[in-house]
Amino acid sequence: MAAAAAALSPFLYLDPNQRQHFHIHLNPTKTPPFLSSRNPLLSLQRLHQCNCRCSFPSSSPNSVTPSQYYSFLDDPFRGSRFLSNEELEKLKALESFVYLQELESGSLWVRVMRNEEMDLTAGLLAESFAESMLMPLGYGALLRFLVKQYLIERRAVMPHAVTLVGFYRDKGGEKGNELAGTVEVCFDKRGANASPPTPIPPKNSPYICNMTVTKQLRR
Repeated sequence: MAAAAAALSPFLYLDPNQRQHFHIHLNPTKTPPFLSSRNPLLSLQRLHQCNCRCSFPSSSPNSVTPSQYYSFLDDPFRGSRFLSNEELEKLKALESFVYLQELESGSLWVRVMRNEEMDLTAGLLAESFAESMLMPLGYGALLRFLVKQYLIERRAVMPHAVTLVGFYRDKGGEKGNELAGTVEVCFDKRGANASPPTPIPPKNSPYICNMTVTKQLRR
């Protein structure tokens, strides 16, 4: 994970404005993505600079506590592909990966996206994508559908690629825990997308894409 984190850069490959980390901070730069003929979510863009925060929760459906355990082996979207011992170890590492940071304004909690968070994540990505493309509101449902299908497909390549989600809670906790952003991390060539983003990432090197942050948390 440390090597992957070091390779993270302020680029997104499907959506704009979002930030991710594993004891790292990403500064995105905004630029509109475009639809690929092979995948409507493929495009590597610079993201809008911002500071994403995430938090862990209690009762909110958008959050999770450290005591909660989740097994990706039981994930219905993982597929039936046989995993080697090395892949199993990496999958276990992703299961336990959590990044928590206290900020001046609140708390940030980052971990791997879970099955029940797919709709929330797809909605956030679709909203950001539609905004950057200046698409009519009528395309929202279609975009959410396409993004969710993409997330399901990418779920099957774990642990070679992973979608991270971040949750934020303000200091007073008045707003509760909210989904702050998401980003996809590709660790190696087996996790790379069939339709590579632009600019094309180095072969077999970690890169990030599909990164976005909720509007109210952008800087």
